[in-house]
Amino acid sequence: MEDGKLLSSLSYFSIFFAPVLLPFIVLLVSNDQVVKKHAKSSMLSQLIPLIFLPFLIFSIFSSVMTYDEIPVLFLSLIVLHVITSFIVLIWNVVRGVKVLAN
Repeated sequence: MEDGKLLSSLSYFSIFFAPVLLPFIVLLVSNDQVVKKHAKSSMLSQLIPLIFLPFLIFSIFSSVMTYDEIPVLFLSLIVLHVITSFIVLIWNVVRGVKVLAN
């Protein structure tokens, strides 16, 4: 098995053990342009769920919640974050398998 394929697929599978960190290291260390492309793609895809973080923080501090209120914005952002994270997880697994298969 080629080292380039292994590093590329490992960048995608790193979502399970070192998201963003391993693809960033591979991006810095590798000399192969294809591996760099896959590392960059996996790193950016693993950053997508973080888009909701500022909005979640804002929704926590902006709403004055009492015990009888339901924080709709906060809960909807949590649901969107979970759905997005699941989609990114599936996408990274599929891409990692595709890279290994080719």
